[in-house]
Amino acid sequence: MLNDQLVNRILDLYGIKAKRSKQIGPVVRLVADKHIFALKQYDSLEGLAFQVAAVRHLKARKFQHCLSFVPAKNNQPIAQFQGKSYLLSKWITGRCPNVKHWSELRAMVQELARFHLASVGLEFEEQSMEHKELAAKTNWHKLPLQMEDKLQQLKLWRKDYAHPGLDKAVYLADKSLEQLHSAPCLELAEQEQAGKTFVHGDYNFPNLVLRNDNKIFLIDLDNASYHVRLADLIHVVQRNWGVNVDLARRMMREYHKIRSLRPAEFEVLTAAVSFPAQYWRMIHLARYKGKHPSAKQLDHWSHLFLSSRAAHQIRQLRMKQLV
Repeated sequence: MLNDQLVNRILDLYGIKAKRSKQIGPVVRLVADKHIFALKQYDSLEGLAFQVAAVRHLKARKFQHCLSFVPAKNNQPIAQFQGKSYLLSKWITGRCPNVKHWSELRAMVQELARFHLASVGLEFEEQSMEHKELAAKTNWHKLPLQMEDKLQQLKLWRKDYAHPGLDKAVYLADKSLEQLHSAPCLELAEQEQAGKTFVHGDYNFPNLVLRNDNKIFLIDLDNASYHVRLADLIHVVQRNWGVNVDLARRMMREYHKIRSLRPAEFEVLTAAVSFPAQYWRMIHLARYKGKHPSAKQLDHWSHLFLSSRAAHQIRQLRMKQLV
């Protein structure tokens, strides 16, 4: 939480005077004479240089539907004060998209495809060893590893809770990874690495703004990294499909209309989406908050997010079904 006195001292670095300020989640909304801004504090410089470079790259490639950083008086985008780092951006007025409304979920997926058309070819100069926190995060080859880590957690939780839902989750995760390992993951990672592609890293409704003109804007690129672009699409579909195969297919189709998926991408996509990610996420969130999920909660999550039939149907999807 930033108090008014501290906010004013930071804004001095930008040559801005705020009339009003209000903390909204992790950012401070600032009303100045002519503009409204968002100020965000960071404990370190880690990832900030890459985030700034990514936004500049997007703007240069004519992708305008993302936040715009405001430079400080020294013309640097990152300000530092009393051991903290700050980014100031122009406030984007709107609301979070409602993923329960197909029109808004579709707009999210379409905007993601447009973002990915621009999130390629980023030349980011690696920093010296003395400044490791300024280096780019490179995750091109980590997609299978990230899923394997989640599978191991599911196996550990199965020992902790002895719930039939966890037996099923481990089975579904094993099947997903079995298909993923037979998919061209390495080929895809190498293609994307050669193309210097990057991702948003947490593309979902809390990090998007739907303006009154129905345009979607990306905010909060804190988790941006070099990665296979498919990782963003996998994240969106996993978070929102439940066990509704038709909804998953429709999301894939809307993306494919704008940025055509390559056969290797589609093969990896269907394998990854069948992973019980939402079930894993609900247990992870409960434990992160220091709580153990109850048997009733595990029953409920199993009902919502675990379906052998749906997972099988996802893995059996073919590209011709996106046309």
